Amino acid sequence: MEDTILKTILDKSDWLIITIFVLYLSFQIFMYWLKQKRALKTDESIQQQYMRSIESINNKLKIISVQYGCELSKEAAILIIHNFYFNFANSIASEIYEMQKKENSHDKIIRNIENRLLILNYEKIQELDSFIYRGRNLITFTTGKIVDAQKIINIVNIYSDKNSMLREEIQNLLSIESSIVIKRLN
Repeated sequence: MEDTILKTILDKSDWLIITIFVLYLSFQIFMYWLKQKRALKTDESIQQQYMRSIESINNKLKIISVQYGCELSKEAAILIIHNFYFNFANSIASEIYEMQKKENSHDKIIRNIENRLLILNYEKIQELDSFIYRGRNLITFTTGKIVDAQKIINIVNIYSDKNSMLREEIQNLLSIESSIVIKRLN
């Protein structure tokens, strides 16, 4: 770990140090494994494996939070928010790609995306609800949903025929949304 990160977390609570260590260790194991398998995997399968690792880290964080009942530091809250929004962006992009493979009708894809966004928004908001910062659940720093469905639909309408740009634009949108939530932490 970098010296600055170590200095920052040494004066924090024990559970935060454990959390950071688990995240760091998970990341290092994942990066080692990724380097070993990179030559054999396509970009899509690597991204799916990365998403599973991120989801595993999310689950470990939830268990630690529930087990110790501790409040997050600002740094941990920011890390969790970034992680949730990035995970959400990739989930939405993957869903859209799958729908495009199955459906030929653009209107049907849009209706399916609207329905799926409602479900994913609800699931992610429930996950954020288990983390506490400054005595409030992280959900209270959001607008009540991860992202407005209309913003995603606008991106799909513009970039649906440019597959390589669709994921990037959704990630950019959700990066902006996560920045708004992080500003509310202050």
